[in-house]
Amino acid sequence: MARPPQLSPEDAKEKILMILQNEGDIVPTYHYNKDRRNLRNAPLPDVINVLETGEIKRIPEWNGEHQNWVCNVEGFDAENEKLVVVTAIIERDWQLKIITVKG
Repeated sequence: MARPPQLSPEDAKEKILMILQNEGDIVPTYHYNKDRRNLRNAPLPDVINVLETGEIKRIPEWNGEHQNWVCNVEGFDAENEKLVVVTAIIERDWQLKIITVKG
């Protein structure tokens, strides 16, 4: 599959919200589950909150190997501490893959 036209931060946020609002799948990766969730104190409800309310400030990056867009969603966790969720938008499977989180 050829690389699609560049996705804007606004379009990426719209796709994320559509997947969340239409009961798409949220799929945490091994990396998030094993290392980052506990290290960064970022349980899945905090991650979902950031995806719903956060901002995408950087242009999403195309991952040619996996054929999806990857973006950083910046927001705040339940303790009002900054949290960045790195997620892949997989439209064909109606899914958000949680790659990792950063403080």
